[in-house]
Amino acid sequence: MTLVRENGVGFAAIDKESGKVLAYAGMVIAADEGSITDVATHPNYRRQGLAKAVMDEILRYCELNAVSSVALEVRESNESAIALYDGLGFEIVGKRPRFYRSPVEDACVMIKRL
Repeated sequence: MTLVRENGVGFAAIDKESGKVLAYAGMVIAADEGSITDVATHPNYRRQGLAKAVMDEILRYCELNAVSSVALEVRESNESAIALYDGLGFEIVGKRPRFYRSPVEDACVMIKRL
């Protein structure tokens, strides 16, 4: 499923039988740059490739729509998400100190150039 809004795009993996959203990713676009706002997978469906699938769709959309780069922030401790983004071609380019709350934690800034 594709959800397109003004200056933004989102993709969701949906269970065909129940209609439940299993994973989703969202992005806003300014000029030719994308910024990932959310990526999440339902806890019961993690480690099944769903986050990668929705991110693949975001990146495919970007390539088809002349988006030159995509950025995101991720908790420094979220090793599995960092590994996912690294595998998709994102690189850590910096940190945002104390970016997250509850608990307070730095964010890694990652960018993929298309």
